[in-house]
Amino acid sequence: MVKLISTVLIITLIPVLAVGYLTYVNAYQAVYQLTVEDLKYMTHIKAQEINGSLVTSSSLDKVEPIVHEVQERYYQPQGMKGYAYLVDAEGKILIHPDPQTRGQNLSQEKFMQQILKEKVGYVEYDWQGETKVAAFQSLSNGHTIVIGSYLKDLMTPVTKIKRNLQIISVLGAVLALAVGFVVVQQIVRPMSQLVQAMKKAEEGDLTVQVKPKCKDEIGALSEMFNRMMGHFRTMLREVHEVSEQVAASSEELTASAHESAKATEQIAVASQEIARGSESQVDSVQSTIGKINSMNHKVKRITENVLKVNRDSEVATQHAHVGEANLKQVVEQMVSISEKVKRTEQVIRELGEQSSVISGIVNTIHEISQQTNLLSLNAAIEAARAGEHGRGFAVVAQEVRKLAEQSKVSAEEISSLLSHINYEIIQAVGSMGESSLAVGKGKEVVEEATRSFGQIIHAIDDVKLQIEEVTHHAEDIAMGSEDVVTAGELIAQLAEVASADTEEMAAASEQQTATMQEINTASDMLAQMAQQLQEQVNRFKI
Repeated sequence: MVKLISTVLIITLIPVLAVGYLTYVNAYQAVYQLTVEDLKYMTHIKAQEINGSLVTSSSLDKVEPIVHEVQERYYQPQGMKGYAYLVDAEGKILIHPDPQTRGQNLSQEKFMQQILKEKVGYVEYDWQGETKVAAFQSLSNGHTIVIGSYLKDLMTPVTKIKRNLQIISVLGAVLALAVGFVVVQQIVRPMSQLVQAMKKAEEGDLTVQVKPKCKDEIGALSEMFNRMMGHFRTMLREVHEVSEQVAASSEELTASAHESAKATEQIAVASQEIARGSESQVDSVQSTIGKINSMNHKVKRITENVLKVNRDSEVATQHAHVGEANLKQVVEQMVSISEKVKRTEQVIRELGEQSSVISGIVNTIHEISQQTNLLSLNAAIEAARAGEHGRGFAVVAQEVRKLAEQSKVSAEEISSLLSHINYEIIQAVGSMGESSLAVGKGKEVVEEATRSFGQIIHAIDDVKLQIEEVTHHAEDIAMGSEDVVTAGELIAQLAEVASADTEEMAAASEQQTATMQEINTASDMLAQMAQQLQEQVNRFKI
């Protein structure tokens, strides 16, 4: 009952509290917005009034009474702590009710920065530990008037609304509790009568009836309870009659079960002997299959090894063919090298012959230079004899002699170079001869290696043919062993099936024997249960 009352109370209070909370929030927002608009309007009026006074005089003496008038005529009569103050363009307080605040520069405060930046609007900020809302507007001389009050004073009407909502919520809870108690009483009283009737039925009195006093769900439940009791009474009468018949039938079933148990025991003994013979046959077949499988695995391993050797021989054949081709290329290159060496040797020999010709020419030049030197000497002697007339000819003879000596020196140098070249040519001709012999020997060695590769390839081809023949035989053996394994497995499966069938027949016989024993036991228990059922039915008042 307490749980039901609590549920009704919660269901009633939740909507009331929700409506109260939403009303408070909406009222708070409306009052806040109205207060802001009122502050803006008041600030606008005072700004116009101050601008009018500044037209005639820029002195703050006329402005200060207008600023203080806000606190004296509007806030103090209502018991509020609001006031107005004047700020210059740098954030310095020019007029303020508090003498200690007057003259301070608040340009570092965030709210003052907003006032100086926006020029017109409102701002919410913390001042001396309390939240304050203020409207502001700039004046014609660059100053700004600010009018505001503390949020706590401005929200006084909302606080009253909140208090009223709390009172309404408490009254609603009390009313919901009273209504819930009455409603629960209307529900619980018929339920208590129904519970009492069920307790009597639990004690065995199935004649109990409930008189419904209303036609609601509880009344329908009471009528269903009455019909259920009627069905129980009819069912128990039928159970009593059936229990008597079961007791008689269980005695006949016990006698039949004893006879069936003896027959199934004999069948079970025969089935066990057949099963043992089948198991022995299965063991023999499985042993044979195991040996054949072992042989099959070995044959497969041999086949795999042979196939691997076959693959390796194919790889070796490929490498041998590649080596043979490479050697043929080497032979061709060595033939080409031999021809080039011979051609080079011939060119060097021709160069030696030409150097001999050049050497003869140089000797001729050397002889000519000697003759020229003698002629120039004779010319100089003749010029000396001629005296003054032969002086010019003597100079020419001197130059000719110098030229002859230079020709002699050059001819000797060329002769020395030609001797060195002839020596190098002789050495080169000898080296070319040795290279030609080495190339010839290398060609013979490579040709011998090529013939060896050919023999290797031929031998590998023979091995491949033998491996392929062994592979075919191994595959035939593997296929034959697999056929034998398949046949053995089929025989083993048939033997296992026969053994399993025999074991199942023996197990079925044993199970049937156990079943017959269970039936015998169950029939005895059934007779006892039928008697107990009759005793239990007799406990009820029908």
